[in-house]
Formats: sequence, C-alpha cells, structure tokens
Amino acid sequence: MADNTERRVYGELQAQHRSQPQAKQRETWANSTEFILATLSYSVGLGNIWGWPYMCLYSGGAAFLIPYGIMLLFVGLPMYYLELCLGQFASSGVTKLWSISPFWKGIGIAMCIGSSLLAVYFNVTVGFSFYYLYHSFSTTLPWSSCNNTWNTKHCIQLEHTGLRLCNDAANITEGCINVEHESAIFADYNASLFGGTPLCDESLNITEDCVGFHFVSSAAEFWERHVLGIMEERDHFQRPQVHASVSLLFAWIVVFLCLFRGVKWLGKVVYFTTLFPCLALIVLLVRGVTLPGFEKGLIYFLSPHWSRLNDLDVWMNALLCVFYSLGIGYGALTTMASYNKFSSNCQRNVVIVGFMDVLSNVLYGMTIFSILGFMATAKEEHMDNSATMGVDLVFVALPEALARTPDVPQLFSAVYFLMLSTLCIGTQLFVVETVVTAMTEEIPKLRNHRTVTVFLFCVVAFLLGLPMTTSVSHTGRTRSAGMLNVVVSGGPGTFRLFPCVYCGVYHILCCVIRSSCCRRCLRSVGRAVIGWRERRSAVILGYRRFTLDVKCMLGYSPCVYWTVCLLSVTPVALVVSR
Repeated sequence: MADNTERRVYGELQAQHRSQPQAKQRETWANSTEFILATLSYSVGLGNIWGWPYMCLYSGGAAFLIPYGIMLLFVGLPMYYLELCLGQFASSGVTKLWSISPFWKGIGIAMCIGSSLLAVYFNVTVGFSFYYLYHSFSTTLPWSSCNNTWNTKHCIQLEHTGLRLCNDAANITEGCINVEHESAIFADYNASLFGGTPLCDESLNITEDCVGFHFVSSAAEFWERHVLGIMEERDHFQRPQVHASVSLLFAWIVVFLCLFRGVKWLGKVVYFTTLFPCLALIVLLVRGVTLPGFEKGLIYFLSPHWSRLNDLDVWMNALLCVFYSLGIGYGALTTMASYNKFSSNCQRNVVIVGFMDVLSNVLYGMTIFSILGFMATAKEEHMDNSATMGVDLVFVALPEALARTPDVPQLFSAVYFLMLSTLCIGTQLFVVETVVTAMTEEIPKLRNHRTVTVFLFCVVAFLLGLPMTTSVSHTGRTRSAGMLNVVVSGGPGTFRLFPCVYCGVYHILCCVIRSSCCRRCLRSVGRAVIGWRERRSAVILGYRRFTLDVKCMLGYSPCVYWTVCLLSVTPVALVVSR
C-alpha cells in the first residue's frame, strides 16, 4: 500500500513539474560547469587561508585531518547535499523555500539577515585587500619600512626584526643590539624617530622617554596605524578614513558590476574567481618551497600530535572549520542550486566540492607555512612566534614574509593580494546574491528591476560598512598566543570582533533547526513552487517525501549514506555541538 502511494505521489510530482508554465521558469546556469565553479568559488574562500591552517596547527597538526574528515563526511557533506537538493527542487530562494510552512519562514528571514551582515563585514575585508594590492606596485612596499608618517619610534624594519637586545656582558654580534650602541644601528633608517632614544633596562619602568624591549614590526604598524587608523594621538571617534572608504567603495562597485546582469553574467565571472586563485596558489606554493627555511614551516604544520584527538575541543574546532570552510547555513548554496536545471546531478557536485575543499585546505596550509617558515628562519625565531590566524595572518604576517623574499617581492605580494581579493569576491558575490534573490521573490515588483535592486543593496551595505573604516584612539594592547590583539572602540574594534561573535555560531544554529526539519517535518517544496502553497500550507511531510522529491529530480532516491546521516548522525552531531 505504501509503495502504491509513493508511486502515485511520484507520478504527481513529475506531472506537476512538466505542467509548470515555461514563462514562470527561472533563469538557470548555462551549463553544469558554471554551477560547479560557482559552488567552488563560494566554498573555497577566505576561511581556507586565515582559519583552517591555524586551527589545524593548534588542534593536532596533521592529526586534525581525522576529526575534520569525519565531520566533513557525516555533517558537512550531508548538510551541503540537503541545501542543494532543496534549492534545486524548489527553484526558489531561502525566504520562498521556507515559506512552505509559516512556522519555519523565520529560518529564511534569519538567513537573509545573517547574509546581509556578513556581506557588510566581508566587503570591508575585500576593500583592505584591494588597498594592499594597490600598494604592491610601489617601488618600496610601504609595510617593509619605517620611513612613513604613521610609523613610531617603536617601529623596526623587516631586516632588523630578528635582532635581540644584548646585556652588558654579552658580546656584540650582528644579530643583537647593545644598549650603548643602539643609535648607530637604527640611524640608517629611523634616525628622526628613534635615534637618541635610550633602550630601557628590564629593571626600569618603561616610560615615554625610552623604548621597551618589544618592538613593533613595520608591517604591523602599517596595518594597525595606517590601514585601521589606530592612533595614540587620537582620543575620540574620527571620520571615515579616505583610503579605507575609497577601497570599500571600489569593492562594492566590483560586486555590483558582477551581479547586476543576473546569473548568466555571473556564470562567466566564476571562471575567473575560481580558476585564478588556483593558478596563484600554485605560483605561491612553488615560490614558498624554494625559499630557505621552508621545511621548518612545513614540518611545524604537518607534524601530527595524536594526543590532541582526546580533546573534545578539537572535534568542535573541526566542526566549526567544516561549516566555515564550506559556507553552510547562509542560504547561498540554496540560492545557487535554485538556478540549476531541475535534473542536474547535485550529488556529484557535493562530492566534487568536498574533495576540492580538503585538497585546497591542505595546499593553502602548506603554502602559508612554507612562507612563514622562511620568515621564522630569517628572524631566527621559533615558529610559535610566527604562526597566527585571522586578519593578523592575512594582513601582517604574510605581507611581512613576502616583503622579505628576494627577487622582486612586489610581484609575489601582488599575486598574493590579487588571489586574496579574488577569493573574497568569489564568496561575497553569492552572499549578496542570496539577499537579492530573496528580495526579488518577496517583492515581485522588483523582478523586473534587478539592476536597481542590486544597486540599492550595495549602496546601503556600503554606508553600513563605513563605520568599520573610521580611525579611533588606541586604548590598550595585549599579546596572546602569538597574536596581536588591540582593544579599541569604534571601527577597528567592530571589524576585529565581528568574526569572533558572528561566524561559527549563527549558521550552526540555523543548521540545527534545518536538520531537525529534515528529520521530522519536511514538506514537499515542489507544491509551493507550482502554486499549491496557499491551499496546503499546513501540510507537513517527512523524510520519505524528501526522497520522492530527490527521485523526481535525479531519477533515483538518496543512497543509504545520505539517509543515515540526515536522519540520525547529522542532527545528533549538531545538537551535541551546541
């Protein structure tokens, strides 16, 4: 009896999809290659550079691949598969998709709000990347010297950041600074700011009249004092900085030009946003493994620490990395899949993205730590002092390391920042597209005015991002886990705190709810698409109906792997992680 009912419902779904008016069918990708590149462009992004390598390092090294792979197989890929299937079958964005049941429509709205906030923050990062890219074509990289207006007497140039302070009994060597001869060493590049200022002894209190034992690299001062605008002389909230505002404006112009013509044009853009970072990664990896001391970084990165697998925090870190790397929970995957052809093989796409995600994580990690190993060797310090994460890795450590490379450091800096900008743009485009698609579906009048809709969203998001470009006063500084943390108020503080507060919490919570929906109360989204939502809005069906939806699209039901994960393993893992 149940089999007869399934066959009848399956036949109804096929008949209903075939009878859908051609005029109501939405725009689709030109081919399956564009969709695969789009998913890769979105999923392989900034998180693969500034989060995963550091998390891998401090969660067991190469041993971290075990919990990461398990979480990817039993949580990440099933949720990825679920999002693609729902979006492809419904052919609608997140708000219209979850309106199949009024009780769950808030999930779609929450996704749009979360994506909007992320878009505001993310494009500030894109703007900073463009600003660094612009300066990469300078004759002298500005973050490699202390001869700039923003530098202080604490600044030390890259070629001197490995110097040590010698006590009176020590012999003066090329690698250390004697208290009585510091002015001769620094006079060649920082005489106006540093010469004549005595170094403080450990027994003395550090005052404004002397320089303490901890210097600040020129790369750190460029990032903090110039780019972020953290100045000791300023004691109140300032106006947006011109260079940061112009960079942010340029970033939003790029986003607008990539989105205003719709999916057909976006499908051509992803060829560049996906393929160029791969080429740049190969260039930087080859350059990294040809630098002296690269093996120091690779050994530090890949050495396994098996005892760390007993720590539950390591497994939680693996889950966070999976979500942050794949971009699950923001609604972008559902939106991209909604522009797929109805019979597209989304299961194949999940496998491809999962494999490329692991591969890209490992390659980006090897690239980063080979370069950091070179910098640690040049500075004669331990890798613990060079390894960091987040903005300090992307905008301080790596630019400093690349500026040290012989033979045209400007070239490799330009390649790096162009790769970084492209990776960020590749993710940003689909975060914004999620919100734009939802707006055009919730307000039908906007469907014929996509250009205006995209333009207005970009303008509003640009204005909301301006506070993150303001300069403010410096109120404190601490060092923790080798990473420089600056306690500020206003723009820089908001920019630094946003990923800590937002990322890794919001989208896991959304996925907990969606996973529970899949297990208990998935309604056939097909009926909502073809006009049955008004009459049967309260109908709630289970996982069996979901399998019929997938069978209607692909011609076969989900395999045992997807069924076991979505019904038991994935929901339990997500609930336990909370």
